[in-house]
Amino acid sequence: MSVAWIWCMRTGIASRRKADVSVLRVEVVAAEGIAWEGDALSVIARTTEGDIGVLPNHEPLLAALVPCAAEVLTTDGNREVVAIDGGFISVADNRSRC
Repeated sequence: MSVAWIWCMRTGIASRRKADVSVLRVEVVAAEGIAWEGDALSVIARTTEGDIGVLPNHEPLLAALVPCAAEVLTTDGNREVVAIDGGFISVADNRSRC
């Protein structure tokens, strides 16, 4: 069981609660190696077709990225913003690589 941020639509308040939550393993890869890696609840990035949000258990995906600021919501509630200068995003088996 993991601790996750739960957002209440009625009150607009986020709180940490224990929940049975799947996580997404994220790796941001640059030419020099891995720029950032960690567990996340979601990833938002911009593809050639528009913005895409990835949650745990997402179906397999491969898409071309355009320059953007990708957002990663980590399991501890932090929002990491990563500069992306193109490339691609792949998602399979609760792993995402940008």
